[in-house]
Amino acid sequence: MALKMALSSKLLENELVVLDQFELDEIKTKIVVDVLKTLKLNNALIVTEKHNDHLELSARNIPDVKVIRSEGLNVYDILKYRMLVLLEPAVKNIEGRLLA
Repeated sequence: MALKMALSSKLLENELVVLDQFELDEIKTKIVVDVLKTLKLNNALIVTEKHNDHLELSARNIPDVKVIRSEGLNVYDILKYRMLVLLEPAVKNIEGRLLA
């Protein structure tokens, strides 16, 4: 129930973004920084469907940005970060958790 409330809160406050994909060909922090800057996303929690080495390693040194897999999604992280960025495949996993 708390997870559902936290997600609803982000949606109501326009702090939720859904992206089709966020694929990187190489591990480059600058690419992630540029994408987040272009999308005007700072202080962001990025939720992926599965392990994504390139994205996770590229984002780990960016302050106020965290990459997490959908099965690890929790209320604390949702509320800690201002923006919630969901990759489309992760949405289905989250829906499954909410319906269970």
